[in-house]
Amino acid sequence: MPIAAKIKKVLETGTYYSRIAAKSTELKQKYGIDKVFDLSVSNPVLEPPAEFSNQLQNFVESPINGKHRYMENAGYTANRIDVANQLKKETGINFSLNEVIMTCGAAGALNIIFKAIFNPGEELLAFAPVYPEYLSYVENYFGVCQVLPADSSFIPDFKALETAITPRTKAVIINSPNNPTGTLYSEKTLKLLADIVAGKGAEFNTTIYIISDETYSRLCYDGVQCPRMFNFYPNTIALTSYSADLCIPGERGGYTAVHPACQGGKEVFGAMIHANRTLGFINMPAIVQNVIHYLPDTSMYLASYQRKRDFLYNRLTQMGYSMIKPQGGLFMFPRTPIKDDQAFAEELQKHLVLAIPGSEFNTPGYLRVSFAVENSTLEGSLSGFQKAIRQYNK
Repeated sequence: MPIAAKIKKVLETGTYYSRIAAKSTELKQKYGIDKVFDLSVSNPVLEPPAEFSNQLQNFVESPINGKHRYMENAGYTANRIDVANQLKKETGINFSLNEVIMTCGAAGALNIIFKAIFNPGEELLAFAPVYPEYLSYVENYFGVCQVLPADSSFIPDFKALETAITPRTKAVIINSPNNPTGTLYSEKTLKLLADIVAGKGAEFNTTIYIISDETYSRLCYDGVQCPRMFNFYPNTIALTSYSADLCIPGERGGYTAVHPACQGGKEVFGAMIHANRTLGFINMPAIVQNVIHYLPDTSMYLASYQRKRDFLYNRLTQMGYSMIKPQGGLFMFPRTPIKDDQAFAEELQKHLVLAIPGSEFNTPGYLRVSFAVENSTLEGSLSGFQKAIRQYNK
């Protein structure tokens, strides 16, 4: 067999993402791009801020030598200092450049974290709905992901967490604001989670990390601030991406940071730098690092995203869809009017609307809908949503 058996199996069945991308292409070719309303992907359509374009032009026209050369495996010193200062400002914790690594987006950050800390058979605990790539990424390093339940508001089930933690537990991963629900974890939630993990670590005499995926932490709506896990648990490793808040997903920019008081933090940090190099992608590209160095406090398009959220949320709930209003991020997670979310997603496709079934996130009976799309796509999708729900509400 010329390829790995595991990859062969994936290619034969295909991931839902690949299948829905193919379906989107098929429908657009058949009916026309403007007649198909794809809300299945998170690919922000807003353009980067003017400051980004201006600094990019300055970078290209700059006569400074060496601007395209290799940098340290952890990224440029100036960028790491910028991030450390921003984290210090946001958390009150004394971060330094020696706790920050620039990465190829949030995906790159997750992979270097997992490679650095997991031994074969050790467990990552996650909460449903769970971002599917967590499971794939941890498998890359022979770890095991166990998905735990959440309550009806998508807050972690703390009893389930306490029961699930064993001596094999290496890390618990959280994502707030959450993909796909838009749920924001409160300070109370983070503190309870931290207390349980700390208590179990003491019981088993192990270090259990909390990995905080903060990809959407700067996209919180209605004036709400996003609490940070750093402030509740020292054995925290956080990561984020510039994709959503600066609208540059194709540039693959992000970073990861280790709490200064993390147990074994220096060793973990060194291991992540090593992983950043040996995985092959090294770190965030030089051009993007040079540009964002001048944009540490660039404002985000909160108002634009919030208008999109409000528009779609109001219209869908008026039609009879039930959901929790997203507090952050780029998605909403309405219940499907039937238990079979796959079947309902297929019904939507008949009306040229594409969304992802909740079962892909270990939470059947829901639908992930992205509102980070063109306004015309949001508006055009409404007829299909209305026709689909009418099929089951007669």
